[in-house]
Amino acid sequence: MKKVFALVLALVMALSFAACSPYSNMTNPFVTYDTIQEAFAGVGFIMEVPDSVEGYASGRTILGGSSLSMIEVNYHGAAGKTLSIRKARGTNDISGDYDTYSVSKKVTVGTCNVTLKGNNDGLFYVAVWTTSNYTYAVVANSGLTQDAMTAIIQQVL
Repeated sequence: MKKVFALVLALVMALSFAACSPYSNMTNPFVTYDTIQEAFAGVGFIMEVPDSVEGYASGRTILGGSSLSMIEVNYHGAAGKTLSIRKARGTNDISGDYDTYSVSKKVTVGTCNVTLKGNNDGLFYVAVWTTSNYTYAVVANSGLTQDAMTAIIQQVL
């Protein structure tokens, strides 16, 4: 009987701690939009994005958050392949990718200084840059060649 009581008491305590979590009442700051124009209206600025990206034929999802002042467009491909393009006010890295890469390369695309991050496999997984008080990021979970990454960046500029 003592074991059952102890088990019930432990369960009640665990549930009470879960209910007190600072994350239990957090709402998702992103809103899903049907069109890129709706996202622009929601966050208060525009972003150039390609209608489609080669290799990501499954469509795209458009997110925005006025509290974040950010737009994110996600392109979906086969087998979980994703590519995200983000724009926000400010100058911080908004890639959301905290992996450590063995290669960090500075390139110029248009008039922007872009940092590409990748590994020794010849692919780049992250590109970040800032211009005109906005920060940008392109993140490809399967990696892109430098030429493919810069081609996407050129469409965003």
